[in-house]
Amino acid sequence: MKKLLLICVFLANAFVLSPARAASAEDFFHQGQIFAAQKSYDKAQEAYLQALATDPEFEPAYISLALIYSMKKDYAKALFQLDAALKLNPKGALAHKVKGLIFKEQGKAEAAIASFQAYLKAVPAEQLKAKEKQEIEALIAQLEKEKGQPAAEGGQ
Repeated sequence: MKKLLLICVFLANAFVLSPARAASAEDFFHQGQIFAAQKSYDKAQEAYLQALATDPEFEPAYISLALIYSMKKDYAKALFQLDAALKLNPKGALAHKVKGLIFKEQGKAEAAIASFQAYLKAVPAEQLKAKEKQEIEALIAQLEKEKGQPAAEGGQ
């Protein structure tokens, strides 16, 4: 039984690593997601970088890579990745939201507010859940209060 299992593993690896089956950006991205779920952040980072090397226009890899850098407190690299994602997709809601969270973490209230407002504008109304909208508006209100300014109605 062990021999059969070893043969199956060998054949599976041969298929995955064969030149005829070149890994796509999506393959590397999914690999990164698995590593991130396992808290193997360095391996996840490498997989996301491979995804971007394979396809520099694969937006989800930029955002996931930004999240890894953010967890490592490397905010400059995280913001760079998010800017790259937004260059590809200026209305990318998730990139705006993550930027807002990073700016909030850095204590950059004005930039955080602008990013959160851009997020609210970027998400189609039918996709924005009421709870999510309330949470983002509460963050904006909190940041405006911290700045010493009255909160804007509706977060926009």
